[in-house]
Amino acid sequence: MPTWYYAENDTQRGPVSDDDLAALVQAGRIQASTLVWNEQLTTWQPYASARAMLVQRRAEALATGVPEGTASTAPTPLRAAPVPESRAALPSADGAEVCMACGMTVPSGELEQVGAQWLCLGCKAVRQMAWSDASAMAYAGFWIRVAAKLIDGLILVVGNVLGGLAMAGATATLSSADGGSPIVTMLTGSGLQFLLSLAYTVVFLGRFGATPGKMLCGLRVVRSDGSRISYGRALARHFADMLSGLTLCIGYLMVAFDDERRALHDHLCDTRVCHT
Repeated sequence: MPTWYYAENDTQRGPVSDDDLAALVQAGRIQASTLVWNEQLTTWQPYASARAMLVQRRAEALATGVPEGTASTAPTPLRAAPVPESRAALPSADGAEVCMACGMTVPSGELEQVGAQWLCLGCKAVRQMAWSDASAMAYAGFWIRVAAKLIDGLILVVGNVLGGLAMAGATATLSSADGGSPIVTMLTGSGLQFLLSLAYTVVFLGRFGATPGKMLCGLRVVRSDGSRISYGRALARHFADMLSGLTLCIGYLMVAFDDERRALHDHLCDTRVCHT
């Protein structure tokens, strides 16, 4: 069974087994573009292209009866972090070129243009897989999103009631001691409700890609290419969601008429709500 290593935050992780790797993929920690390595690979490669290569080798071994070989028993040094997308394919001294997505040096002439970028074969496969996943996404309609929103709202109401009771008890104690101001108490309670709603949305979307309401309805929030959203994008989406409500809820009604079932906040944050 191959032993896998993977890159996370520019740091080498592992070794992990095939089953552990599959669990990491399922959890979203390893995605199609994540660099991985095992004994049968000569260099670090995006997970999508590495898996495809190993499947092809296994099929060839079964067809020819020749056992699969191994490249080495220790991972090669982890390459530097991917270069920015704006970086051009740069020729090196020996005539090789640099992939604009992963920064890997490849022989001259092996880069292929994909859109506005020049990519190595591995990154091209990853990009095409992302586009394929995006085209296959089943966008969530208006009413299922309303149901998810109502469930989340109910959960937050319960949380706010419990928080309000705790706040009321603390206020009564402080008022009896030093005559605390009711206005300060009201503002504090409103602030706590806002922070609870903010943390609820950002933590669940950033960590799981869905709030509990969306989970119960079988929905998830993704980028336009099908990838997971970051905590920063989840934060931006929370405030954009408030803007959808401030437009007399027209921002929400856009879901019913948009081809990709996007609300105003989805347009602003480049997100989609899909069925899992």
